[in-house]
Amino acid sequence: METDLIIQMVVSGIVIGGFYSLMSIGLSLIFGVTKMINFAHGDFMMLGMYLTYWIWHSTAMDPYLLLLVTMPTLFLLGALVYKVLVNRVIGGIGEQQIFLTVGLSIFLQNLALLSWTATYRTVTTAYSMAIFSAGPVTISVPRFLAFICSIILAVAITLFLRFTKTGRALRATAEDIEAAMLMGIKPRRMFMLSFAIGSALVGGAGTFLVSFYYTWPTIGAMFTLLCFVTVVLGGLGSIVGCLIAGPILGVVEGLGSLALGAEMKLVVLYAVFVLILVFRPKGLMGRRML
Repeated sequence: METDLIIQMVVSGIVIGGFYSLMSIGLSLIFGVTKMINFAHGDFMMLGMYLTYWIWHSTAMDPYLLLLVTMPTLFLLGALVYKVLVNRVIGGIGEQQIFLTVGLSIFLQNLALLSWTATYRTVTTAYSMAIFSAGPVTISVPRFLAFICSIILAVAITLFLRFTKTGRALRATAEDIEAAMLMGIKPRRMFMLSFAIGSALVGGAGTFLVSFYYTWPTIGAMFTLLCFVTVVLGGLGSIVGCLIAGPILGVVEGLGSLALGAEMKLVVLYAVFVLILVFRPKGLMGRRML
């Protein structure tokens, strides 16, 4: 029985870990290209969750279909935020970037609080409570769908970065900005594109999350911290590292919850974060950029 429970936690951890990977890829992409850490990253996910909720509330459309709305909307919002705000601190001192993105996070949280109050909201579908079993393992259908869709999007962005002209331009900018400029690449355009794509990816993650998790104005802060842990474990700027790190952290979270209780699972994750910084500060694949 104990073995079955451990297997259950491992599988559940891998499932939620795929979602962590998708959240973190956008943050890693932004850092890899712009060399800026976005402390408001999770708040873009919060906006994606609310956008999904309100469209679902008005139309009763399946939340996964709303991915076609949330991702383009967050892409445009990310581009706008970069153009109006972030562009002013790119290349500046680190403190300016930190203050800007932390201030943006506070602004977005309070804007959501004023607009939609602190009421907890979630999307309910015909399959919200559905589960399926595979041997001793029971898996929530919404979480499994989020896992599959997250992996598909993660693989798609990886293929985009490796096999398209624009993706190679983003990678070149991340590797060596001066060499990229000599090849005719416009770095500021790549900076804006990376910020927009990162915002779209985390907005898509918000669409998946709201189908099995409550949303409220400050939820982004919690998931921003999880993104940092995933990105640091995978290696700053490494997309492949995020794909590997997400499931690892999901399993650590699950086993930590089993051993110490659900209320201690975040403590376990942050303890892992500290250990990574001490013993492997470059992460699993910290030598590679994108």
